[in-house]
Amino acid sequence: MFGTAGQISRVVVRFGWVPVVLAGVLFLAATALILVRGGTRERVAAGAFLGGSVVIACAAVALNFRPFLDYAAFDDAGWNALHLGRYAVAPSMFLFALLPLLGEVLGRSARPAALGVLAVLMLVYFFPVAVGREFGPIWADHLEQARAACRTPGAEPEQIVPIAPTDWSIKGVKLPCRILD
Repeated sequence: MFGTAGQISRVVVRFGWVPVVLAGVLFLAATALILVRGGTRERVAAGAFLGGSVVIACAAVALNFRPFLDYAAFDDAGWNALHLGRYAVAPSMFLFALLPLLGEVLGRSARPAALGVLAVLMLVYFFPVAVGREFGPIWADHLEQARAACRTPGAEPEQIVPIAPTDWSIKGVKLPCRILD
């Protein structure tokens, strides 16, 4: 709902968790309305969307845990270094799917409003596109450098080819010279 990682970090640093909790409450309220007013099909879909979002978000953090995902331990500096990983996209899309479903449950007059809110949230959330790797190394260039290093007399049998921006924890991938030729 807040768009870029920079916007999220500014909101949390300035206002604490209140805006984040309020955003969550909006989706919980949408789910509650669907559960109260919807039919069986809509209730199952709402449960799947909300539950799927929670399960995917939790699984992504549990299976890929790194210090940059330990939000509870963040101080202001940690929040200012926040970046949104690819793991945030699928849970967000499940939550956003609640909005057209809510419009369907509330009826014909509410559909345009629900779809309008969805459109605004998607524009805020997904644009402008910020990709963490856009400032990273160019694979083809570094692959060629690794090949040249392998041809150097006395070269190491493996070369590291950078795959991520310099400030990331993963620096590169080791490739044996025998497959680089």
